[in-house]
Amino acid sequence: MKLNLKWTLMLLACVVFMNACNDDDDGIYSGKPSTTTEQAFQRDFPTAEYVTWSKKKGYDVAKFTLPATRVAGSFEHTAWYPEGTDQNAYTKMEISWDRLQAEAPLVAEAWLASIYKAEGYELDDEIDVRTYAGQDPQYKLEAERGEVEYDLIYTKEGVLVSATLDDDDSDEELEDEPCPVQILDFIKVHFPEARIDESSFEQEFGYKLFVVEIEEMIEGRMVESELLFSDKFDFWRMVREVEDADIAKLPAALLDNMRQVAPETDWDEVIVAYDVDGVELGYYLIVEIEDEATDREEEHLYEFGLDGVLIKQIA
Repeated sequence: MKLNLKWTLMLLACVVFMNACNDDDDGIYSGKPSTTTEQAFQRDFPTAEYVTWSKKKGYDVAKFTLPATRVAGSFEHTAWYPEGTDQNAYTKMEISWDRLQAEAPLVAEAWLASIYKAEGYELDDEIDVRTYAGQDPQYKLEAERGEVEYDLIYTKEGVLVSATLDDDDSDEELEDEPCPVQILDFIKVHFPEARIDESSFEQEFGYKLFVVEIEEMIEGRMVESELLFSDKFDFWRMVREVEDADIAKLPAALLDNMRQVAPETDWDEVIVAYDVDGVELGYYLIVEIEDEATDREEEHLYEFGLDGVLIKQIA
């Protein structure tokens, strides 16, 4: 399952290099791709129909249909090529339930056995298949019950990566797009074996942060991390949540100082921050306290140095 992003939003308050007043600019405009890119697209999707091109996030983006899927429904697909190149970096394909059962039966079985299915949620007619070049596809199923909708992301093996309550204020189209070219290139260089799960802008306190969730195999186990970038796509740091079983392995001075802030029963998350090379930069503690008078939960975020000393309360 994905890491909890609530602390990411609070961390925004201490990102000093961000521009608090940037206007949103998706940078999308129409434009014919280079001959190199257009020929590559024709090579990759020789039966594509109703093709239109645009430019976004440093990509040439083709929107198209395929004869087989068009007969089954009005499915649209997108293919993303870094501008001027002949390499497809990302695709989003829309498929039907029948196609899912044939292409990824473990995903179909996982949905049928899921708690969402058991609780009466129904699937949207369109299922998105999102694939970064060189990585296995991920399947996005939209489960609806009345006014409530969840976005469920599965691996091809039927493993549920994330279940996110769909917010009416979120831009679903942006959520299904790849990382900007600059960030994708950064990940290829510094985290070449990582699998990209999700990426999106987060905003709080007037600041914007681009968050990329990745998974990579470290010492024989799959480790989840989040890469944090400024709204200009400059890398800030990598953060990982400490598993409950590993908290006791943290430095004794850190644990003692965290206990002075709050008892362990009130600890919600402990996070370690790293630089791009995996060198530890410091620690964060999220404390969750229930106000018995109002029956509301309050969350506070504390920053600690490598020596375990409390630096400040951020929120």
